[in-house]
Amino acid sequence: MRFRLHRHCLSYADGLQVFTASSGPVAGLDALYLHAAWSGGEGWGEARANIAYASGVPADRVPALVAEALAPLLGAHEPDHALTLLDASRAHPIARNLVECALLDGIARSRGLSVAALIGDGGERGPPPPIASNQCIFAGTPLVDAVARAARYVTEGFTAIKVRLGVESPRDEAIRVQEIRRAIGEDVQLAVDANGTWSVEESVARLSLLDGLALEYVEQPTPPGDWAAFAAVRSRTGLPVMADEGLKTAADVEALMRLGPPFLAHVKLPKAGGPRALLAQAQALQEAGIAVMVGQMNEGALATAATVQAATAVRPRHAELYGAYGIVDDPARGLRYHRGAACLTHARGMGVVLDAKALPAPIWTMGS
Repeated sequence: MRFRLHRHCLSYADGLQVFTASSGPVAGLDALYLHAAWSGGEGWGEARANIAYASGVPADRVPALVAEALAPLLGAHEPDHALTLLDASRAHPIARNLVECALLDGIARSRGLSVAALIGDGGERGPPPPIASNQCIFAGTPLVDAVARAARYVTEGFTAIKVRLGVESPRDEAIRVQEIRRAIGEDVQLAVDANGTWSVEESVARLSLLDGLALEYVEQPTPPGDWAAFAAVRSRTGLPVMADEGLKTAADVEALMRLGPPFLAHVKLPKAGGPRALLAQAQALQEAGIAVMVGQMNEGALATAATVQAATAVRPRHAELYGAYGIVDDPARGLRYHRGAACLTHARGMGVVLDAKALPAPIWTMGS
């Protein structure tokens, strides 16, 4: 097998900037594209490197982790064997996800299937159906712009808005959420996300300022790993509480399953380590009665398509698929947003087509 890794920076139009309480402002998306090739087939995967706030890995370290994940696979002659070797390895989840996505894309293409059909219940041959997604108002967005963006998203057909909190005063953030609720109306779902930055007391105080706004859920109000604090927010506010940053390892999944419903889970490919692991996580959580959101980091169209494929297989209650919305220099084509849903236009593999000529030269190659 042969592999090559490209690195490409993606940016958004209209001054949109990723900004959460855990990430701070992010100027651009540091995207890695992995090409896997073997006799009779090829596939592509994409993963964002600059997510150290979620992965714990500095962006410049990720290519080396990908190389480490690939080393045991070089002797494989076909991708199914490579997947078996990947499963037996100790690859970091962020690298495992990238490698698995490239392999699954190629396998599914060679069989005339979507990745969702490959890893799921078989399904129909053809592109996955459109999946409704939420949209996001990032922290740091001026109030007037935040309200205008939320209203525009609703006119475009989005029926769920999530507001990132945790960087301004309680009063200012309460005004922000109140004004957004007023702009989007009562029929649109509204949620807030503190990205793990509040204590229990701060959560209770801040969320009390949002009484009457019919919040769908509050996402990761307390620091990851403190499950007692996480549960206390639910008991003291009555709001549905969703785990994200706190949900990474198998132990985390088990901890959330012990809490049970009505707690919620936000699963993502870079945390789980690939589509198959995400599907297994989601199914275990759903069997425990915990509703699932399948979501993503802000990423390009190929990585977003991988999340769409995973969401198709999972059938979650919520989906967060806006990551590629508004990117102006994406080398992948075939993903679009229509009436608030993420839509893929290609039937095979991840459902998008990547223009390799739009990428910079590879930063390394492996195999022969």
